[in-house]
Order: sequence, then C-alpha cells, then structure tokens
Amino acid sequence: SNSIVNEITKQIIRKAVSKEYEDLEILNGYPESLYTTGSIIEKGKLTSGKIRKEMPTISSWYKRICDEALVNSNDTYKQHYDYLVMVMEDWTNKGTCPYFDGQSQDAEGNYLSFDTSVPYINLDIHKMNADERAISQVICLMKMWEDYVKKNSENPIKAEQIIAVLDEVHLIIKNEIYPEAKDLLVDMYARIRKKNGAVITSTQEITTFKKYEDTKSIITNAETKIIGLQDPTLIDEVQEILRITDSEANKIISFKETGMFLVRNRNNKIFIKTDYLDIERPIMDTNRTKLDALRKEERGGMKGEKSC
Repeated sequence: SNSIVNEITKQIIRKAVSKEYEDLEILNGYPESLYTTGSIIEKGKLTSGKIRKEMPTISSWYKRICDEALVNSNDTYKQHYDYLVMVMEDWTNKGTCPYFDGQSQDAEGNYLSFDTSVPYINLDIHKMNADERAISQVICLMKMWEDYVKKNSENPIKAEQIIAVLDEVHLIIKNEIYPEAKDLLVDMYARIRKKNGAVITSTQEITTFKKYEDTKSIITNAETKIIGLQDPTLIDEVQEILRITDSEANKIISFKETGMFLVRNRNNKIFIKTDYLDIERPIMDTNRTKLDALRKEERGGMKGEKSC
C-alpha cells in the first residue's frame, strides 16, 4: 500500500544508493572520481589510460537491499525492506523489465556497447506499456544527450556530425507522468547545434506543439518543414502553426498518394513525391506484407548466389 512508501522507505533507498557510489569511491562534486586507469576497447582499438568506472546499476543496488534485509533486526524497517525486495526485482537484469538496468544485452547474452562508429542506433520503446514508455522517454533522451551529443564536442577536432531523429514527438510533449521528457526535448533543440548536431522531429499531431510556448518555438525555429497529408478538420490550426498559405493548405488536405509532401525551407517551397530505396525499406516501411515479401526475395537471392 502507499502507506509503506514513506520517509523510511526513501531513507533506505538513499542510503543504499549512496553506499553504491562510496564503494566505488565516486564522490559528489569531484568529476575525476568517475574515472580510473586501465585499458578499454574503443571503436575497435585497445586503448590505455583514463577510463570511466563501471557505474552502479539497479541490479547491484537491489542486491545490496536484499543483503541489508537479511541482516536487518529493526522491526520498524522490516516491512519496508520486504516491500522493496518484492517490487524492485522486476527492474533488475533478472526481472521482467531488465531494460532499465543499464545493461542491455543481445540475443546471445552479450552486453551491448554503442558508440558513434555505428551508423545509426535505434532506441525503440513502442512495445512498452504506457507507464514504462513514459519513463523510457526520459531515459532515452538523457542517454542521447549525455553519451552521444554532449560528448561529441569534447574534442572539436574529432567531433562528428550527429543527427537525433525523434519519432512520435507528440507523445513526449503529452507525457504528464514525467514532464521532464518535454524539458529534455526542448533543451536538446536549443543546444544541439553547438554540439555539431541536429534534430529531426516526426509527429502525427502537430497541434500538440501549441500546448506550451517552448514546444511552439520548436516548430517556429525549424528551418525545414516536411508536411504530409493533414486532417481537414484541423487544417486551420495546422495552417496557423506552420504559417502556410490557403493554397498550400488546400493541397496538403488533398494528397491522393502515399509519399506526397510539401517541403518548406524558409521562403522556398516545393511539392514532392517520395519512395524508399531498397536499402531504406527494411528500416522505414511499416507495411508488414511488403517487408515479408522483400525478406523472402532477399533469402531467395542469397540461395541462388554461387561462390567463386
């Protein structure tokens, strides 16, 4: 019950988390304590020197809570330890929600490590339930900023171009459980250009951006807008947000074919018809029948190949 989660519960959590960092000699206010000396494989090369310490995880914290629960002799604390041991197991690497543990694994059980040598990294959260998806938005945005975008400018000579592509952005704006997600989104838009990066935003509910002044500025400041088929009942709002003419508005509610768009860049505009390249289709196409047919065709081609 909610009565169990009180200041005692929070105190147990705080102390256990603090102890995790103390054991690793990571001190608040001392960034250097995040690092140690050793060797690491980075972008396929073995390098030596200062490397980041392996950070605590939910699993390591949970193990500490379990160990403390076993030796606890305070009856007042017992129900709080029992509660934490019961409800937090699902969030460890042995539970049903291990993706929050910071220890993602592939199908063979190998821990995954991402860096910018990978052409693109897809953080897909659409299959999670609503509550998990809400906190996942915060985690993904923090991960993108802290581990990729922010670090990209640490050495301007080695900085690479990074593009953050955010799909279904209206779900981030509408996240009332964790409004921090919206703040992270707005902050990324405001700062990413200085980090040699850019953001591409995709949404099916452009009118959601009107809800807040800071999200409205995302649309206002976007130099290029690619506008697909729009709902005629919302066209007045869309026209106001995107600042398009009556003629343009009439066209974008009348598109007859898939892949038709109005592209606007500052004062320039053009109507286009797009299609996927074969190499793009497995990533971009949502038509399951087409994808299955394409994979079947690829498998057939591979079987027919002969080696010399």
